Amino acid sequence: MTGERDLVLQDLFAQADLSLEGETFTAEVVAKTQRRHTRIFMALGGLALVMIGVIWVFSAPLLGFAQLGATVLTGSIFELGTGWLSWALSPVNNYGSGAIIAVKAFLMLRKKFRVASYIS
Repeated sequence: MTGERDLVLQDLFAQADLSLEGETFTAEVVAKTQRRHTRIFMALGGLALVMIGVIWVFSAPLLGFAQLGATVLTGSIFELGTGWLSWALSPVNNYGSGAIIAVKAFLMLRKKFRVASYIS
């Protein structure tokens, strides 16, 4: 390596060497950061107010859909009476459990086929 320095690089570094006073630089950075934080908090607050309004407007219809879904999904698939068989099968004898079991079986089969396609 030579002891010579590139004059172009020295000129670029000399142009970029701006002296900033520490206190003014820090104050400017803090002020910009504080303005940005304030803007973000105001935007989030406005978004929260809008979301509260939307939830308030749509709460009654959504509650109706939730009640309808709960009524449909908890309906018995088979009427088994009141014996021990009814008690034993009650956790899986409804449409919700059947849907969950079907989705889980579908996901397991899809995973098996994907892994099998990667191996062969």
